[in-house]
Amino acid sequence: MIDASTQELTSPSQVELLTLSVVPSFARLVLLPNLTTIEGDPRDLQVEIEIDQTVARLSSARIGVRYGIGRWPGVSAKPLFDEMLVPVASAKIASEIGKSGSAERLLDFPLMLDTPDLGWRAWFATSQINYLPRRIDRIFSDYDLVLRAAGSGLGIALLRHPLGSALADELKLVQVSDIQIPSPTKFFVVSQLGARTKAIDKAISRLIAVCEDL
Repeated sequence: MIDASTQELTSPSQVELLTLSVVPSFARLVLLPNLTTIEGDPRDLQVEIEIDQTVARLSSARIGVRYGIGRWPGVSAKPLFDEMLVPVASAKIASEIGKSGSAERLLDFPLMLDTPDLGWRAWFATSQINYLPRRIDRIFSDYDLVLRAAGSGLGIALLRHPLGSALADELKLVQVSDIQIPSPTKFFVVSQLGARTKAIDKAISRLIAVCEDL
């Protein structure tokens, strides 16, 4: 019994610690609802969530999730999922727009944006409109705030499917245009270049699997 207890005390923990640096919207909409899956069953990872908007400070015990086109220098970046963009609004605004609103009609209402606003620019470009943010539009620091603003009746948001679909359903947002386009940007899981630990490999593979099921 003494030998067994001593071995248990001196053996390394089977739960490996890993820091995952993420933007707030990804943490709220994807990571937290799926954290137990990423940590494993039985749990062999402990994921510490760090809210951080940069790609700096990656290490053998820290990886990140970033949103963009994936061309960050000095890191390995794997795409997580593609997104489709479609305008949505509250039921009241949707009734004012009518069915299948045109791009020109949507410009009669405030647009909800997060930073950067590449989504709206790409969406309007399909209708040959060079969109630039206007005084009536509202800019928010993170994406789920954009959807909540639209749900409050403040204007029209771009639903990024599948990222925001569950929240859009919860807020009872209504599609206000038939125009849907692929997003020019997406989420990537990023890690430092070179050899990676087993913990990082497990976390990345599980995160990719979770995102495939969104």
